[in-house]
Amino acid sequence: AMSNNTVTTLEVESGDTLRLILHHLTESGLHDAARALQEESGIGAVATHSNLASLCKAGQWGEVLTSLKKLDKKRMYSSLLHNSDNNNKSGSNSIIAQVHEMTVLELAEMGEMDLARATLRLSMEELSEDMQLSIERRLQELSTLRRRAETKLPHDYYGNDVDGVSRHRQQQRDDLA
Repeated sequence: AMSNNTVTTLEVESGDTLRLILHHLTESGLHDAARALQEESGIGAVATHSNLASLCKAGQWGEVLTSLKKLDKKRMYSSLLHNSDNNNKSGSNSIIAQVHEMTVLELAEMGEMDLARATLRLSMEELSEDMQLSIERRLQELSTLRRRAETKLPHDYYGNDVDGVSRHRQQQRDDLA
């Protein structure tokens, strides 16, 4: 007699399994264990990642930096934090560096030149030397224009696109998003 043994397998994504375990830990009141699993696995950081685009578009750079630091850097290191960007003329491929750059530039644009320079000094470790020099040059240009009582920004203040056309603040925000 032949045996009719059928083996059935079900493939489940690891993220789904982790979410199920997280849900169970939370319902069981094991919040510390759930938090530890969430931090180690990066599950739950996806919600933070989905909010980054809207934070960038709104220019909420402090919130963006806080959110980026919450992401699992081991998992995100090669895919997000050091994402190659061909439109980045500043010499750095780091998303974090670009966020620091926008923070400094927007502070200066709002007339907070001292705060912009202080922020630049605090951000030095995140920025390449080329990027630091580029930001300093743009701050100096803006400062010179403001002393002349001009309200316009230098034409390449937020950089240029691939065709050499100057970019605007919102275009740079949208690209970072």
